[in-house]
Amino acid sequence: MSSVPHPSVLVLVLLSIAISLYGFTGLKTNADYRVYFDQDDPLLQTDNQLGEQYAQLDSLILILSTEDDTLLKPDLINFYTDFEQQLSSIKYVERVTAFFQLLDEGINLDDAFTVSDENQEQEDLLHQLRSHSRGTNLITADGRYGLLNIGVLFPGENTAKEVKQFMTEVKSVIESQIKSKNLDISVNYSGTLALNEAYIDVVRHDLKRFVPCLFLIFSICLFTFFRSWPITFLLIGTALLSAISAFGVAGWMHWELAAINAFTPIIIMSLNIATSMHVVVNYFRSVADGHSRADAMAESIHYNFTALTLSKITTAAGFLLLAFSPSPPVNVVGYIVATGMIISYVLCLTFLRILLPKIKLSREQAKRVVERFSLYNLGTATLRYSNKILMFSGVIAVVGLISIAQLKINDNVYEYFPEEHSFRQGTKLIDDHFDGSIRLLYSVDSGKSFGVLDLEYKKSLASFTDWLRGQELVARVDDVLSVATRKGIRLDAIQPVLEINSPSMFGLEQDLTIAYQAIKISVFLKAVTAQELIAFDSKVKSWLDNNITPYSYEGGVGPDILFAKLGERNAKSMFFSLGLALVVIALVIGGLLRSWPATLIGLICNLFPVVTVFALWSLIGGYISLGSAMVMGMIMGIIVDDTLHMLLKYPRTLNETVTSSVLTLYEKVCPAILITSVTLAAGLFVGIFSGFRPIYELSLLSLSIILVAMIADLFLLPALLHVMKFKRA
Repeated sequence: MSSVPHPSVLVLVLLSIAISLYGFTGLKTNADYRVYFDQDDPLLQTDNQLGEQYAQLDSLILILSTEDDTLLKPDLINFYTDFEQQLSSIKYVERVTAFFQLLDEGINLDDAFTVSDENQEQEDLLHQLRSHSRGTNLITADGRYGLLNIGVLFPGENTAKEVKQFMTEVKSVIESQIKSKNLDISVNYSGTLALNEAYIDVVRHDLKRFVPCLFLIFSICLFTFFRSWPITFLLIGTALLSAISAFGVAGWMHWELAAINAFTPIIIMSLNIATSMHVVVNYFRSVADGHSRADAMAESIHYNFTALTLSKITTAAGFLLLAFSPSPPVNVVGYIVATGMIISYVLCLTFLRILLPKIKLSREQAKRVVERFSLYNLGTATLRYSNKILMFSGVIAVVGLISIAQLKINDNVYEYFPEEHSFRQGTKLIDDHFDGSIRLLYSVDSGKSFGVLDLEYKKSLASFTDWLRGQELVARVDDVLSVATRKGIRLDAIQPVLEINSPSMFGLEQDLTIAYQAIKISVFLKAVTAQELIAFDSKVKSWLDNNITPYSYEGGVGPDILFAKLGERNAKSMFFSLGLALVVIALVIGGLLRSWPATLIGLICNLFPVVTVFALWSLIGGYISLGSAMVMGMIMGIIVDDTLHMLLKYPRTLNETVTSSVLTLYEKVCPAILITSVTLAAGLFVGIFSGFRPIYELSLLSLSIILVAMIADLFLLPALLHVMKFKRA
């Protein structure tokens, strides 16, 4: 094997990287929470369809609150008119709905009162507002918390730029109208736009932390290992180039980026350094043995070529298994990391191969590095206690399997963000002081124009809403028919008026379809888990299937149920990916070594870390969500690398004893495994400080599994080789 690649290869690599980097101009981020769902998802399509039918808009909910008094003090009532006008004048705002509007509401379907006396006692105003059919949903009984809902229609695709510009304008109005006037009002945020902004915030927050922390951690680790700044910077630079090039390819492919993708560069850089570490460590060993730097590099590439190639392929394949996820941003993580692994493989065989020998390294320096990481004594101790190691591992595995059986699937989109985030605080206020933030939408269709006025339809709908209100988990049910009934308004009696006016003329476009054919029912639930929400929706649909005929229905939809069902489908797909990865590992090891014992050893050593870590996750109250499920889908492609290095480099000489063969692994392979695992775990450690819970879970579980996998490769695998008296043919 030539010591250096042909110049034409280098030119081709450089040209390819330059072309990929140009793809950065096509990178696109999407701040809409809907980006997490496949556009062909039937539930998302139903959600979009109902949104169109009932003039649903993206919403920003402002939770106004006061500490000392009520929101109906005379000076505040005078302020609300200007505040509303300022908000209404913001670009893209279609409507503003607020508790204080009811003070000036004229005759409509709800004409119970009209207030015009601004000096009326606060208690009377509050009583009248709470008596209004919509008042209880907009202001609390003590008058300290009130809601203002801004309906927004963006002309574009709800990009991060549009959302951030809009939120900036809203906050500017709040600053000028409330804070600068020192009014006793606090403002928190909720709603879909606040959720979208929260995604933007966590990405910006994470990138500001990830980049400097990652470079600092890698610099410390690599310099500690090799005592050479040039080598440290070469490895970091190669890793960075792999990540940047992979995102350039993403730009060319027009893959949309979301919050979960913010951690992808960290994964690529960590894996790049880790998978190349075997080449670097063996290069140091060859130099320490007296070879020239050029010959040492050639020898290291030759020694590691098969294992390096397979490790890059298996890592890329492992991440490509994320393509089975129903969530496009999760797919994109897999595509980009797989692309990064291919690029890093090429760079390892070209740039690293050329530049590493050019960095000054004496034999004495190399010897000190090799001696520092000698694991020979660890090997002798492991072989001495092989049986005990296997017994201890067996107990852990059995307990782990029992604990994993207790894991539950649960995903709460509101818990993705830190408790101190304004969106999380606003949503908590709605949960604490109103009827909750979890909402399901259903639509019952009469099948004909003005069918909602038919007596039988009204009876069926009333039966449905009465049943809903009787359910334990339901906090509130909203539908226009119940409002009209409570107010004694007979919709059929005013049919001539309805026939010449659309629902929008009465402000009912959010409750009735244009032809008065269907009615929307909003169901607000108390705090529930994702599984409870899915079960409740199934129960509702079962009731509708059995009782709503001859009418039809659609629903239940809303961000909560969308994410709950996405989490369930994603977890199932990642379990499938985990199983598929194990099959692939068995085929790869079995095909290369043609040994059933080797296949069994490989499966045990790669399944053990996953079982152990997820068992601990279950014991501390963790559950399967977007981030933790991703770990199941991708982790096998990472941890199998070191196992492949161990088994493929296990000495072939039949004359050697099993003991001497295992000790050879401890001398030549295990130091690289130790350095690789520590480096990779250190890189992923950065994600623990993420403000986005899926990234936190992804980082914590991944680095934990990697460290346990290191222990398995350093102790369990040699113990299995020793006890099974394994020899390669």
